[in-house]
Amino acid sequence: MSLGVQMPASIAYASRRASEVDPKWGFKPLPKIYTLTNSERDRIHEVGVISASVFKKTRDLVVSALRGDPALAWLAKAVLASVQPEFRSFASEVMIASESCLPKNFRSDLLGDGTIAELQCPGSGWGYLIALENAYGISPENSQVSGTYRSWLRGRRGVWWLYNESMARSIQHLSNTCKGLGIKLDALTTDEFDPNDSSMEVVVKRPPFPELVASEKGRALLRRWLEGRVEIDPPPNMLFDSKLLMILLHHPTTRRHFTDDERGLCHPVTLVESMDQLIGETTIGNLHAIDPSKRRLVLKYAGARYWERFGGHAVHALHKDCKRAEVMELITKALRQGEEGEAWLLMPFVDSRRTFADLGMPEVSDKETSRPHYLLWRSAYQICDNGGVEHVGTVINLRHTWKVHGSSDTFCGIAM
Repeated sequence: MSLGVQMPASIAYASRRASEVDPKWGFKPLPKIYTLTNSERDRIHEVGVISASVFKKTRDLVVSALRGDPALAWLAKAVLASVQPEFRSFASEVMIASESCLPKNFRSDLLGDGTIAELQCPGSGWGYLIALENAYGISPENSQVSGTYRSWLRGRRGVWWLYNESMARSIQHLSNTCKGLGIKLDALTTDEFDPNDSSMEVVVKRPPFPELVASEKGRALLRRWLEGRVEIDPPPNMLFDSKLLMILLHHPTTRRHFTDDERGLCHPVTLVESMDQLIGETTIGNLHAIDPSKRRLVLKYAGARYWERFGGHAVHALHKDCKRAEVMELITKALRQGEEGEAWLLMPFVDSRRTFADLGMPEVSDKETSRPHYLLWRSAYQICDNGGVEHVGTVINLRHTWKVHGSSDTFCGIAM
């Protein structure tokens, strides 16, 4: 694959496996751009518009919960559970202050049936998206990604707080590409980051909310934000660092706030609350005892605690690799953590596999390509100042075994 611009030696995620398998990318790039069907393109656009509406409604619910709505006491507990107790009062103050704010950039993980697995703000992959654009011959000047940062920053200096240095290669590539176009976007590690730097007008990516309020630099940045002297994305609200949004769409206390189209973003989601809670034709406490074919469910941690929120560490397909004892152990863990406010959810497993022939890429040559691959659309969006939603770009992910995130054995490319 020829590259349209100067690329670094590697933009791979800094893991041993990715470096060994593909030192350039950390995944397998597809040989050409995938052309979306009209229905796929329409659904991707629709998901962006609906998601922006859902962000607004769920944000309002979080603020209502923190202001003491008794019907939402469970939500107030959930949004503060991952925050260290000594910082919860400050965290609550900051989240209430964010009541008029929406994320600028976000990403949907869209399954092959048109429903989402989750929304991320802004989500990983922006550096990979611009690198793939370059690789397929889209010049930096014509890049949707660089155009997004240009229209957002409008001459202001933006900083990507690179708290996760394993992403440094791809984010530095994004930063360097933008700066080559006159867009002031710096990528700074935590050691380099100065929250009181007056030249920094926009933080385009902040650390997760629990770490933000727990660190001196994070609290200094938040105080500056409270004074209106800096813009932060995503806004400082636990909602944008967790999967609680998915629960709110379907929870009995909140589902009435959403339209059918909004609830239809994802399959019905259940907050794990008790052993005798009904889930389909059985109870949560009985899931371990039924035939695996009847427990085609995904159990996910929905909070923002360090480690478990990363890379699918706490996402389990209960019908696939989990034995009965393991299912019971996971449910027990979810309920135990739920008592502390740390939410876990259950949602249907979606099997939306495609072959490369289905996708019009029979020329892809790999020992696994004859098998169907799990399909995931990772679509990036920007919420514009006028409230409209712009589709920035979509990465197509294909993996022959089920996993919730990209890996070194994943095929990735751009879909347009």
